[in-house]
Amino acid sequence: MSKMRYVSPDHEPQDDNAKKSWFQDRSFWIALLVTTLVLIATGALIVSIEYFSQKDHPDDRFVLHLLTDAFGVSGILGVGIFCLTWVASAGAFDMLVYGVKLVFYTTFMPRERSEKLPKTFYDYKVLKDREKRKPVYGILFPSILFLIVGLILLIFYNI
Repeated sequence: MSKMRYVSPDHEPQDDNAKKSWFQDRSFWIALLVTTLVLIATGALIVSIEYFSQKDHPDDRFVLHLLTDAFGVSGILGVGIFCLTWVASAGAFDMLVYGVKLVFYTTFMPRERSEKLPKTFYDYKVLKDREKRKPVYGILFPSILFLIVGLILLIFYNI
């Protein structure tokens, strides 16, 4: 007698995390917080670089110029990083990752290569496609917010 429970073909396994949407997931909120802090730090870095690299501050709109660049550039960077995570979740970089792992294991740990890495890329791809991969939406929302604020400041700067 097998110790495995019988499961009918119609029955899907229950997963508590599957019931939650990505908005209710704790990792979403952590990514949102971390992304916001990183975007604020990036904006502060951009402001400090621009402020200290210019010897004279030509007009009163210089502060608006600094804020426009800080919000706009950090928002564009954040949206770009989200796009990379979105493409990576679709499997665009699987061959690159497999190649780097193959070179690393072959060079530094040849005995463990057969245990830690599938023999062919096809096997690796099938194994990775079984995993649930999703983009990190916690990066997208603060980045879009920063980008929108940067565009609004740009409109005020050009008026």
